[in-house]
Amino acid sequence: MFCVHVEPVRRAGPVRVDEVFVRVPGERRPRPVVRWARQSAARCSPVLARGCGFPVLVGGVVVLVGATEVVVEDGDVRVLTEHQVSGLGALGGVLRPERVDRVHTVARNRRVWLRC
Repeated sequence: MFCVHVEPVRRAGPVRVDEVFVRVPGERRPRPVVRWARQSAARCSPVLARGCGFPVLVGGVVVLVGATEVVVEDGDVRVLTEHQVSGLGALGGVLRPERVDRVHTVARNRRVWLRC
């Protein structure tokens, strides 16, 4: 399960990503997008687990739209360009089909997210 955060990048040059920040060339301040993705995934996991009745592991993903080159330090959040998103499907399924249906049903329920 992934919690995806999409971030547009409008400047040319290599985008540098570390444990917390996305640094775009030509911008004065780095963006804490990696931290936001990690926090969102950490919030989603217990909410889904409580609603489903079984543990649901959620990983953070940052998608940089418009980035031509990305330099990534190792970390727990995956950083991709818009052309690499289709590769997430190749990671394979972890949940059985009936559990996937349960997670989908819980995730679509708006009331579940009110306590988040």
